[in-house]
Amino acid sequence: LLMDDATDPNQGLTHAKRFVTQDKVDIIMGSVATPVAAAIAQVADESGTPQIAWSPVALPPGKDKWVFRLPQSNAVMGHAVIEHMKKQGVKTVGFLGYSDAYGETWLNDFKPQAEKAGIKIVQVERFARADTSVTGQALKLVAAKPDASAMFARRRKQLMRIAGDDAILVLAAAPERIRSRDTHYPYRQDSDFW
Repeated sequence: LLMDDATDPNQGLTHAKRFVTQDKVDIIMGSVATPVAAAIAQVADESGTPQIAWSPVALPPGKDKWVFRLPQSNAVMGHAVIEHMKKQGVKTVGFLGYSDAYGETWLNDFKPQAEKAGIKIVQVERFARADTSVTGQALKLVAAKPDASAMFARRRKQLMRIAGDDAILVLAAAPERIRSRDTHYPYRQDSDFW
């Protein structure tokens, strides 16, 4: 069975409920969108149906018993970003992320690692997935004058135009890969990024 959740948590929840109550599936696969995967996880937990999530969805302890994530966590990706920033001498950073569960988990995983590395987050800006512009948020980031901007979103070209030639931007551009629940592949930049 294949259903389109349209990256809407409510649709994902409706589909997941149908899968377990009407279709009596043995496993739920999805979603690629973290907010939807979190909604589906509720059904997986309540029904005892395994869920394979194609996103690094973060769930409260005890609510992830039935969830198996394919990508590595944002914390692992964030670690690679932080290590690169340290090598580049970055001391301050601005953060631009989605205003949903995915953006929140990125910030929650990124912030303590940055602080531990002596990197201060000087500006945090958010936007909704449906927003057609991030100009206002990007201008606030540039005005904060961070050494680097951590942008975990799709509107890279627009931000680069606004930031100018002298800016340093750090972009999440490849998913994490997990071999098994506790073994990670080394981080590799997505070939499509360039």
